[in-house]
Amino acid sequence: MRSFPCCRGPRGGCSPFSLPVWGAEKGLEVPMLTLTTSSGALTTEVVTVKVWQLPLPGGLQLELVAIPGGEFLMGSPAQEKGRDAYSHMPETTDVEVEAQRRVRLPDFAMTRTPISQSHWLAVANLEPVERLLNADPAQAKGSELPVECVSWNDAREWCARLNRHLSHQLGEASAVVELPSEVQWEYACRAGSSTAFHFGDTIDAAWANYNAVFKYGVGKSGVYLNRITPVGAYGLVNRWGLADMHGNVWEWCQDLWHPSLDQGPTDGSAWLEPAADLPETIGQQRLLRGGAWFVNPGRCRSACRIHVRPDDVNYDVGFRVVCYLQNPSVNPLIPQHLAAS
Repeated sequence: MRSFPCCRGPRGGCSPFSLPVWGAEKGLEVPMLTLTTSSGALTTEVVTVKVWQLPLPGGLQLELVAIPGGEFLMGSPAQEKGRDAYSHMPETTDVEVEAQRRVRLPDFAMTRTPISQSHWLAVANLEPVERLLNADPAQAKGSELPVECVSWNDAREWCARLNRHLSHQLGEASAVVELPSEVQWEYACRAGSSTAFHFGDTIDAAWANYNAVFKYGVGKSGVYLNRITPVGAYGLVNRWGLADMHGNVWEWCQDLWHPSLDQGPTDGSAWLEPAADLPETIGQQRLLRGGAWFVNPGRCRSACRIHVRPDDVNYDVGFRVVCYLQNPSVNPLIPQHLAAS
């Protein structure tokens, strides 16, 4: 595995410097490695990404990158391999679950990696807002491993605790974090790509953590680790600086499950109204994106959608968060187009 560019301060794991705070200072420019493959040809490129941080208790930092607003084609083309992932779901009969549709989003920020166990612990130890949290829920233990075995409800409580902490720490310059909408997640994952993965038309065990016994498209099979890996361990990001968008852990989104997205929001917001034609037990389930360490590569595609109950906890499910400025007008050093409203 490659070494992921490490920007965290001394208490956060590796480097000797501290990142600028989101909303208060200009982002730190960090070179990162991207990779693109097409029909077997491989191209690597170093991109410069601006990185910010949000202060966590105990001196830890949550790293953020800016996601520029724009329009994209959500979903996948009819011929994309892996679209048969929904055949076991009765509610998807005669429904094109990944039907393509145009969506336009405003700018936002997103954490570079899934939330790690050290990040989880720092916030879970704060006073509750609405519910109790297990400070050490993960099945696989390790401070730099992604937190897992957290429900959608748990992830929302974690966000609420962090928001209260940030308001106390930053005052008017505070930021607000929450789970991404499904649209935000896919838009951020693609980072301008239209292929099955942000890497291109295939995926490889050297680039991401998934069940590489199975190959995808023109790719090859590889070593299946059969375990979770530390956040950012593969040293690769998409063009906007996001790591681990494919595999390792599924990531919670805000949205309720809708088999068809035809009538869904087109402004990047989460779809929070339940589907009228679904039983409540299914219609109240929440979205997961990105795939995980033990699933086949087709489940790790940018467009793949699955759903589970909001109170479920699984050893392959974690999350990352998006971030907005609470009051962009008091953050003059951040250009308005990088401050989502």
